Amino acid sequence: MLQGTIATDGSGKIDGVQYARVYFPGTSITGSNYATFIINITGTIRTVGTAPVVKITMRGYGYDVDAVSDHPDASLSLTFTSTNGPGTVSPYEQR
Repeated sequence: MLQGTIATDGSGKIDGVQYARVYFPGTSITGSNYATFIINITGTIRTVGTAPVVKITMRGYGYDVDAVSDHPDASLSLTFTSTNGPGTVSPYEQR
């Protein structure tokens, strides 16, 4: 589950914030096992030749919950860097 806003500006800067809940399996009912984060998103989007290049970093803190207890010490850190952007597609070309 994701809720929030991510935007880019004219220079290709990516900036935003997301609320995310991630469910995971556990020893009891799966719906009772989850982590909740407030995530700061930063990055850039640009082109190299005709290929898009995207770099995004997502960092946040929150808490996780299982059927037995709550833990206020969850953290999230992800980095995405695109590689080998899609080939050039002409208008109305089907792939």
